[in-house]
Amino acid sequence: MPPSWRDISLRHLLTHTSGLRREAPAADLSQAQSDIDLIRSAYGVPLQWTPGDKYDYSNLGYYVLAEVITRVGGMPWHEFIAKRASGYLWRDGAWSAAPAVVALRPSGAFVSTATDLARWAVALEGDRVLSKASKAEMWKPVGLNGGETFPYGFGWELDDFPPGGHVTGVPMIRHEGTIPGFRPGFTRLPKQRLTVIVLTNLDRGPVDALIAGIAVRYAPELIPDALRQWKDKATLGLK
Repeated sequence: MPPSWRDISLRHLLTHTSGLRREAPAADLSQAQSDIDLIRSAYGVPLQWTPGDKYDYSNLGYYVLAEVITRVGGMPWHEFIAKRASGYLWRDGAWSAAPAVVALRPSGAFVSTATDLARWAVALEGDRVLSKASKAEMWKPVGLNGGETFPYGFGWELDDFPPGGHVTGVPMIRHEGTIPGFRPGFTRLPKQRLTVIVLTNLDRGPVDALIAGIAVRYAPELIPDALRQWKDKATLGLK
């Protein structure tokens, strides 16, 4: 690796504070490329800042994490994905099929189901897979070098319900994603012991509103906060 990368820790990579740019220069989702080739394509790119100084979302950082897993585990991190739903784009007033995404990346493009993700949500409620201490680290805002924090843990966004940046005192642990033709959302509301999972085959699917609309049906006490964000009962699917 370049000498400038030697101060990058796993924690920096997990919390997007490594200083690596968002994408590897050679990244092309229409091509099957190895993670290490993509990582090497970034070796000549200077870091944006000293690791730990700032937050900036980096898919490249997760490529590096996957390569660490591959080297330490002695096997590829991914398994072949054989089947997926078709994705769609709204373009020029009509639906069109999204282009095929050949590449599976450590930063995303996983294929799953709501049922499998619900099993993961149940596992996160217990301590069999991850200890309480590990989960506390994973869901703790990252501390930056200057002493301030940023609301991102190890692969999780940490803010208040509903999405939108408002401080409501209702903790929310979540992450969304987008690739051509698809947009998912996974949201945990720990105080309510409620997890909402939405998977759409539309790259601009309104997952935040869908998740909020589902959440308020199971936890009606959340309705005032949700309405302050969207101000429209129809958006939340309420009568």
